[in-house]
Amino acid sequence: MEHEIPSFLHRYFWDIDPATLDPTKHRRYIIERLLELGDSEAVSWMRMAFSQKEIVAALKEARALTKKSANFWSRVYGVPRNELACFSMQSRKDSNAIWNR
Repeated sequence: MEHEIPSFLHRYFWDIDPATLDPTKHRRYIIERLLELGDSEAVSWMRMAFSQKEIVAALKEARALTKKSANFWSRVYGVPRNELACFSMQSRKDSNAIWNR
């Protein structure tokens, strides 16, 4: 795998320097961001760059996905909702703690 993401994906990583992203080291972060925000071109690149096993593992561990995105991708990859970290009680409690103050 190439050790940098293509420039057309840089817009999805506005909060960091995209040149520092290494698809091998930052696999989960990249996949999670593209599952949440990516367009069809970004998702196509993700599917070429990462195996289905890597994508499913990142999907299961992702805590920052919206319910809408998590539901969609759980159906695409056949992952039961109860296996997704973003639907766990603790994950929801942690995210609500920030906004309910």
